Amino acid sequence: MMLRLVVQLLTIAVLAAVVSCKLKPTNYGKEVLCEGCHAAISELNKFLERSKKHNDPVDRRVNDAIKRACVIDHLRAYEFSPPTMKKVCDYWTVDYKEELIDVVKAHIDDKVEQELQLCFEVTDACVGVDRGQFRINKYKGPRRRKAPKSDKNRKKTEL
Repeated sequence: MMLRLVVQLLTIAVLAAVVSCKLKPTNYGKEVLCEGCHAAISELNKFLERSKKHNDPVDRRVNDAIKRACVIDHLRAYEFSPPTMKKVCDYWTVDYKEELIDVVKAHIDDKVEQELQLCFEVTDACVGVDRGQFRINKYKGPRRRKAPKSDKNRKKTEL
């Protein structure tokens, strides 16, 4: 009986570690992924703001915003070239579509919390990235609460 309980607890711990989401396979560097996560959240929220006038349900507004978030002309304000930003934005809106929808719906009017959740907690895309060194977009990340600085700090807070 005790052995069965231990095996179940270990299984849950392993599943929790896997689900706590390391980034899905990609060829992009961590800085590009972090900037892409920020861009996907920012652009998606711009479309959500514009669609507030309509009485569409939140699900429809979020899905429409995800489809429109990665327009190359809107991605010129970010650190990396628009073609690179388009590809990495598409990575976020395709490979993390469900996570993106969940985070946005849970924090519909709070894009700072959306970014903290998706870029630092659901994934670790921005953990350890110093965006203050970027040439164009010196945005240092969300400020409402402290975002994890590294994987070591993240593991300590999970315990």
